[in-house]
Amino acid sequence: MRKIKIYCKNCYKPFSNVVSEIDEKSLIRIDGEELLPDNSIIKTTDLEISLPENLDIFLSANSELNIEDHSDSNRFQGCCGPGDFSKLNQVCSNCKEEIAVLFADCWLYHFLVFDNTKIIVKDFTDKKHIRRIKL
Repeated sequence: MRKIKIYCKNCYKPFSNVVSEIDEKSLIRIDGEELLPDNSIIKTTDLEISLPENLDIFLSANSELNIEDHSDSNRFQGCCGPGDFSKLNQVCSNCKEEIAVLFADCWLYHFLVFDNTKIIVKDFTDKKHIRRIKL
């Protein structure tokens, strides 16, 4: 299991502490619950929903993150929480670059999914050889 850290591609600020990469068997597919265990990450397109192609790197929304809500409240429409996959609603807390979608509506599991064109991923498994990778 790799140890991963995610950075803003625009300003290089880290979004997360080191998190653990998980496999598909670890996903929690229960409506209204977190999709991933805390402090975990996965790249997947094997979900019951259609997301834009570049949205495929999921991180536990309960992780401690250096991101914040977008200032445009229209990006948070949903009946019980943000429920629109088509608009990035999370921004880098440093440079305000749009970087991810937080989905927390009641009709599906909750998740945070990053636009893979706006982030840098580094492997911290071997702290002596930290390297940039693609998930």
